[in-house]
Formats: sequence, C-alpha cells, structure tokens
Amino acid sequence: MNNTDNLDNVNLKPEEKDLEFTNEIRKKIVNHYIKDGGMPADVKDMAMLQNALDGIDRGALGKLKIKSDEKTNNKELVALETIANIFNTIPTNKLNASRITNEVGVMKEVKDVIDVTILDGEMSSVNEKTDYEKFMAKMKNQK
Repeated sequence: MNNTDNLDNVNLKPEEKDLEFTNEIRKKIVNHYIKDGGMPADVKDMAMLQNALDGIDRGALGKLKIKSDEKTNNKELVALETIANIFNTIPTNKLNASRITNEVGVMKEVKDVIDVTILDGEMSSVNEKTDYEKFMAKMKNQK
C-alpha cells in the first residue's frame, strides 16, 4: 500500500487514483519549493513551482466542471422524467383537443375560455379527407 491508498480514494477508479497520485506529487513539489513561506530564487525552480500549481488548478477546475455538468444533467433528467410522467398519466382515449382544464379541474370548451371562432371539424383529432376544391371552397366561405 502506497501513500495515496487511503480511505478517501479506496473506491476510486484506476484513472482517478492516477490523478490523485499525480496531484499529491504536485503538492509535494509545491511544499518543497515554498518551505517556510519562501519562494525559490532560481528561475527553473520558479517554473517548476508554477507548473505544479497550474496542474493542481487545472485538476481542481476539471473536477468542478464535471460536478457542475452532472448537476445540470441530473436536473434535465428530472425535468424530462416529470414531463414523461405527466404525459403518461393522461389517458389517450380521453384527450380532446377542443377541451382544456381550468384551475379547479372543470372541463370547459376552448371557446368558453378565450374569444375564438372554432369551425366544425377544426378541433377534431380525426383528420377529415379534403381535396383541393373542398378546401378552397371552405376558405372562401370563411371570409
């Protein structure tokens, strides 16, 4: 068992353990270079410290992004499940496009709720077979 095998990462996947291992090495590099709160005097040591800190930052930001994406995906999944459940509770044989439900659950005709003229067959769920001449005659009669 090495230093990175502790209770916090026992359940991690191998690639996650590798990331934890490299992150721990970066932390050791940082701690080596900033002993006693000081900064390295050598330019190469400063670059090494900068790279280690950059790696730690990128790893932490990557984890935050993954968590954020998971939360977003979970919220979208819950919304989709809710919508699916709503649609699954509506019996399809009871659907009638000419009716809507008001706040107390009483069915009302659409024309009673909003000021609209509904033509015969317009709200029917069964499509009437109409040829071009019948359609044009119907449109002329509407004017």
